[in-house]
Amino acid sequence: MKKYLLGVSAIVLAVGFTAFTAKKDVTLYRYDGLQSENERKIATNYTKMTSNIFCLGAGNECAVVMSFDNGDHPDFTNVTFQDGTGFPKGGGAFLFNLQKN
Repeated sequence: MKKYLLGVSAIVLAVGFTAFTAKKDVTLYRYDGLQSENERKIATNYTKMTSNIFCLGAGNECAVVMSFDNGDHPDFTNVTFQDGTGFPKGGGAFLFNLQKN
């Protein structure tokens, strides 16, 4: 009986932890602004999308993916941006950006 106790305990813990794992939603915001460093930092240049998008072109901002749905435009509070390009790079609810390639 003792030899099964560890296995049963592991199963109970695994079920318990997965039962309380929150689903992480992501929100896609398409970039509609000019391709410049300053414009990429303006949240109103990004529009919430409910469907997938295709990024065509080369090296330009296409969209950002955020871990929080802030409505029509992303919340760039505490988001940092790359010097020289203005691409979001981390912090806040920012997960990653999509670039045309």
